[in-house]
Amino acid sequence: MAMNSSVGFSASPRRRYHIVKSGQNLDSITKQYYGISVADIIKENNLKDPDHIVPGQRLIIPWKGVSHLVREGEYLELIAKAYAKAIGINWRSMMTQIKQSNGLYDPNKLRQNQKLFIPRAKKTLQIKIP
Repeated sequence: MAMNSSVGFSASPRRRYHIVKSGQNLDSITKQYYGISVADIIKENNLKDPDHIVPGQRLIIPWKGVSHLVREGEYLELIAKAYAKAIGINWRSMMTQIKQSNGLYDPNKLRQNQKLFIPRAKKTLQIKIP
């Protein structure tokens, strides 16, 4: 449950990278990341020749999603279930994605007014608190 605190964290997730392995191309790489297209990777990395990536090359993988401001009474499972339903995925998968993209090591320590990055979401939801 969210604790009463005005302390928040940036909803800008850390950069994530992919190290190209032998035999990979941009299409195979995008399949590993939800909602990311080949065009997204080309743009983020300013690739001149997208057909020429090499093993060991480090690519920036952009994030897509929205910012969610935690309200009093919200907790990670509740947030994950709401966004998972809106996106059409399993809520446990959504919870894992939220934890990973926000560096949440203890999901029970969400704070009121904390900003969370919600990957894949297209709009911020107003979550009904039970």
